[in-house]
Amino acid sequence: MTDMTPANNGPIGELIDGRYSVVRRIADGGMATVYEATDVRLGRTVALKMMHTQLAQGPHRDQFIRHFRREARSAARIANPHIVQVYDFGEWRGLDFLVMEYVDGSNLRYEMARQGRFSVERMLHVVGETLDGLAAAHREGVVHRDIKPENILLNRRGHVQITDFGLAKAASQATMATTGMLLGTASYLAPEMIERNLATKQGDLYSVGVMAWELICGVVPFESDNVMTVVFKHVHDDIPDLKTIYPDIPEKVSAFVRHLTMRAPEARPKDADAALEEYHALVQALTPGQLAWRAQQAPSPQAVGSTMSGLAGLVANPATDGAAARGMAINPTTGQVEDIAVATAATNETPAVPAPPASPADGAGRNGAAQAAADQAGAKSTDGAAEQMVDTARIPRTAGSRPAHMPTVHEQDDDTAQYDTPDTPANGAPTPTPSASDTPYDTPETAPADTPASGPSAPVPPRSVPAPPRRSTPSAPSPAAPLPDGIVADAFTFASDTAPDAPGAPSTSAPAPAPSHASSGVLPATEPGATTRLPNAAPLQRTTLFDTPSGTTAPQDSRTLVYAASSDAEAARDMPTEPIDRKAAKKHTGVKLAVTLLLTLLLLAGASAVWWFFSGPGSYNELPAASDVECAAGAQCTVEGAGWDSYRQTLDDLGIVYQVTERNDDTVAAGHIISTTPSTVGSHVSIRGGIVDVVVSRGPVMVTVPSDILDASSANGSDPVTALTNAGFTNVVHDGSNDQYSLTVPEGAAISVDPAPGTTVDHNTQVTVVLSRGPKPVTFPDVVGKTRQDVEKALSDDQLNVTWKEEYSDSVESGIVISASSSAGDTLHWGDSVTVTVSRGPEMATVPNVVGKSYDDAAATLSALGFQVQKKTTILGDWTDQVRQQSVSAGDTVRIRDTNGNPTVIELTVV
Repeated sequence: MTDMTPANNGPIGELIDGRYSVVRRIADGGMATVYEATDVRLGRTVALKMMHTQLAQGPHRDQFIRHFRREARSAARIANPHIVQVYDFGEWRGLDFLVMEYVDGSNLRYEMARQGRFSVERMLHVVGETLDGLAAAHREGVVHRDIKPENILLNRRGHVQITDFGLAKAASQATMATTGMLLGTASYLAPEMIERNLATKQGDLYSVGVMAWELICGVVPFESDNVMTVVFKHVHDDIPDLKTIYPDIPEKVSAFVRHLTMRAPEARPKDADAALEEYHALVQALTPGQLAWRAQQAPSPQAVGSTMSGLAGLVANPATDGAAARGMAINPTTGQVEDIAVATAATNETPAVPAPPASPADGAGRNGAAQAAADQAGAKSTDGAAEQMVDTARIPRTAGSRPAHMPTVHEQDDDTAQYDTPDTPANGAPTPTPSASDTPYDTPETAPADTPASGPSAPVPPRSVPAPPRRSTPSAPSPAAPLPDGIVADAFTFASDTAPDAPGAPSTSAPAPAPSHASSGVLPATEPGATTRLPNAAPLQRTTLFDTPSGTTAPQDSRTLVYAASSDAEAARDMPTEPIDRKAAKKHTGVKLAVTLLLTLLLLAGASAVWWFFSGPGSYNELPAASDVECAAGAQCTVEGAGWDSYRQTLDDLGIVYQVTERNDDTVAAGHIISTTPSTVGSHVSIRGGIVDVVVSRGPVMVTVPSDILDASSANGSDPVTALTNAGFTNVVHDGSNDQYSLTVPEGAAISVDPAPGTTVDHNTQVTVVLSRGPKPVTFPDVVGKTRQDVEKALSDDQLNVTWKEEYSDSVESGIVISASSSAGDTLHWGDSVTVTVSRGPEMATVPNVVGKSYDDAAATLSALGFQVQKKTTILGDWTDQVRQQSVSAGDTVRIRDTNGNPTVIELTVV
């Protein structure tokens, strides 16, 4: 973890990536530290999650970064109000970070600690919104794999927002590929995750179900101060049915939680969408009274324990303590005391270690130091996801081994533990159990009060016990041998490492004085299987001491077992003892050393075989190289870019299990590998449940140019650039300087698109669009006084629609433009209409013959033609009113008006 001392506040006060100003630290987690920051570019508050140093600078950094960034992109694709949005990611001083939505509120763990047990309605509210968020993720193919109350945030409006999508998966995959260990939170891990490191959608639902169970009960289904116990029970035991704990809980609620927490993945809903359908049906079926139901008290250990398998730890019982001390167990089905071998066969599982014997009610007779240590261990504090552990059941294990089908635990953080993937043979046989002489001891703290008999099959409780300087293999008493009166556990026998008569050594048969803090009986070492009785002794509380108790003079080579007694110590001191035959002891010691050496060699050979097949080269395959990918010598190699068909055959030939996901990729050709998990050639793939995730390219996304994009009246044609972008093209080119004027295409519509409409191409293909600028603007020329032919050519070049009109003109000769509807210099556009008037010259008429007609008739005829008529009489006067003569001869064609526009005058002479 980065240094957060006052001298070094990490990123606080820094401007990261030129954009995120870190304000303060919000919280620390198992993989990262969360800070409040301000996005100075958008002016909003964000949460900045900075990965811890062990991930950012560890040996798996490159692999972690690849997974981290890939999962960050996957999480960013999920749009749902119940998922914390991922905005950005990057690197700062070698530390990777995520930028996420800032949620103003608290997490579910805080609310659980504040409220205790939830009502059915409140529980369903949390579970329903969690499932809604997971459904969005599952539809995108994203599995959370670390659902727990710490990752469920509740905003100020009381709504759920899930955080840390992909982060746990990135860290776990990076670690799993090279170390064989998986990351997770023990109380919420699905069985398939523990056994096979298989992250599934159903695994998320299992975690949600455990969380729902905890919301109702106030505690998790399985509790222990040993993480191994918890994960063992998740694999081998069913989650206790809520109905058996709270008979009055609505049956439908119990059935819903039971369906989510089934041990077999296939027995659960297939994904969060399916679980959400069940959820909605459940909510509609419940009455207001059933929704308001709430547990009045936490489940009792007896109520929970009664639903567990025979592997649950036995509660101390004076009637059964002796049986437990001899390697016996209580069969939960029959209630009978049986040998451990019998109990094991009956349950087909490793027997449990019995609980320590019950002490008197007031705690009398219990060693004060042991009491303090037990109290300290029982008061183990919690932080984050670390649960308050109760020693209701312990995972049994034989010395130097781990339980069959179970991983080895490596405690890492408050809410995270690592588990070695299980090393179980393909046929399901349990792992061979090494000798008891290889018993591992943790750091000395205090001697356990319930150490059972040791031997090849005797289970050793997983609690801290001191390791002696030198210790030979203890021998377990025969089950048929009688126990000493009043002694709770069997009498251990240790072979002396040195001769009992070493110079200066006190006699081993002499009773040692009692410790100052309690009266005690000191039993000398005896031959294997021998027993010694304390006459009239009250029941004893046993404490195993490998160092000499205070106040005693027992030598180191003659170790003893001290039993704290409630009766007077003098009875033990006066107890008769038999001297040891030193020659027989030496001979016996030599035989035991030879046997021990032989057993050690056999054990080493067996351990080597076990290591080879379960942890060594025989337990895994190596990710093979691809024949069509070249790797530089000495460099890490991947199979990215390899042809999938040929590489699949390679995996099949080696028997490596794989699962394939296809997706589009712009750089990797179709049918070739984008990535694998694990990614590095030579990475170990377990032969027991190991799966290689392969992502195969479908090639780039193919997009079709809309067929109606040139139709200006269509939706695509009215805005072609937007239409191409919406179709999926990412390289649309439009240069406004190349746009053209068009008489037929409206402004903004497409004149041309390349590739042509209807063509299907790669979405990255350049698509060139030429748009219309509409009709071109033109300046109307001066046309008056010009010939029609000249004007026709000029207006045709300007793409104007001309209407021609002819008029007689007494002043403009025929064929010359008289006028136009637009004046010279007016701005018009292509396609505009104008009217141009052309002269037909002066109007002409043929003069008719009006001689002999009456004057009135003749005048009317000529006036109708446009002529002006004047009457002329002779000296004789107008006697007849008849026209005798006209000034313009009949048949002549003359102008109707002169150049000034005055009518032509014709005189009619009347006699």
